[in-house]
Amino acid sequence: MVEHGQAGWSASASLAGLKIVLVEPINLVALDSQAGLMEAGASSVDIVVTHAEAVARMRSGAVDAAIVDIDLGCPSGIAVADEMAETGIPLVFATGYGQTALLPARLAAIPFVAKPYLLQDLIAALMTVVQRRTADE
Repeated sequence: MVEHGQAGWSASASLAGLKIVLVEPINLVALDSQAGLMEAGASSVDIVVTHAEAVARMRSGAVDAAIVDIDLGCPSGIAVADEMAETGIPLVFATGYGQTALLPARLAAIPFVAKPYLLQDLIAALMTVVQRRTADE
């Protein structure tokens, strides 16, 4: 469960109208995260559950950033992350697995937020990857 209202976080920590894809198979986590991200300023947070849904959403072209759980079944969230990284979509891993246990070296620079996570940590990670992309452009 994502915890809202934690010290150090406020709605002013804006995600500035970002269109976010949340690749999360656990409905409660997805809905809770979606609500918090919308409160923080995201213009949309689309929840998808499978690799195919994530790729379809990514190819629609209306994605500013993504949050990807590693454990999606087959193929895994790593396959989703590979495809998003190839297209330049900034992403954050949010998962209950250990930080480096399953990540290949090519994805090691992607920020990782461990479940259960605080909303403020998820927002901070998203803002970091979006700002990194903006600086690279």
